[in-house]
Amino acid sequence: MVNMNFKHFIYIIFFCILLSSCRVTKSNQISTDEPQNIITDTVSISQEPSFTNVFLKADCELISNNNSTNFNANIIIIHDSVIWISATAIAGIEAFRILCTIDSIKIIDRLNKEYYASTYQEINNKMGICINFNLLEALITAKESKSLQKEILQKNIDSTYSDYTISQIIDITNDESCHFLQKIKLSSMSNRILQNEINYLDKGTLTVVFNYDEYISQDSLFIPQKINIDIKTLEGIISQIIMNIKQIKINQTIATPFSKPNWNKSSN
Repeated sequence: MVNMNFKHFIYIIFFCILLSSCRVTKSNQISTDEPQNIITDTVSISQEPSFTNVFLKADCELISNNNSTNFNANIIIIHDSVIWISATAIAGIEAFRILCTIDSIKIIDRLNKEYYASTYQEINNKMGICINFNLLEALITAKESKSLQKEILQKNIDSTYSDYTISQIIDITNDESCHFLQKIKLSSMSNRILQNEINYLDKGTLTVVFNYDEYISQDSLFIPQKINIDIKTLEGIISQIIMNIKQIKINQTIATPFSKPNWNKSSN
């Protein structure tokens, strides 16, 4: 059975998407007095990541049900291979550890002594959240993924010429139940992502909105230092995540330890 801890784990997975972003390329800007469509190739997102692996350390706050929880997070992303997350409470006790691979997502919940392992298809079937590893890495590195089918619905620029918005349908697999609407807002001045919105309209009307601020550059990789994430339904915001990135390491050898614990309350 999937409990609220596992649901919050899936929400937390999304915050790793925000930790690295975003190399975007753009051709000549169009001039207009009114919002209008943009030629299809006017805005394009970089197709290749600018790192082999990246390590990020962040101070985080999770706000849910009028309660606030502070924790520290270490995130390691190895291109085409692994996303590893370790979250530690302020007291220094590890709360959970997550391992995302090509095939599955695993979590060690140390606070409740529970272990979970699920395929991406199982997560979609149980919770209506359509993800896979390629999607997670593509969003983290702001690259196009050849494994994802995309249907661009519209590209617009606002009347102040400051922001572009790309709306597109993303299909993860040939399964018609595994898709979502994505809206990406880009700055026409810096060519960086300002907001990334994921809408799961078929199941639960879940929407996840990522807001990026204060980009810094390290080894040609642009990282937003401040990130706010809203997780909401039609009834309103159900959770918020606030992140401040404190440390970045690019292309260094870093271990991603993960061992299944011998607990009775393990679930596969």
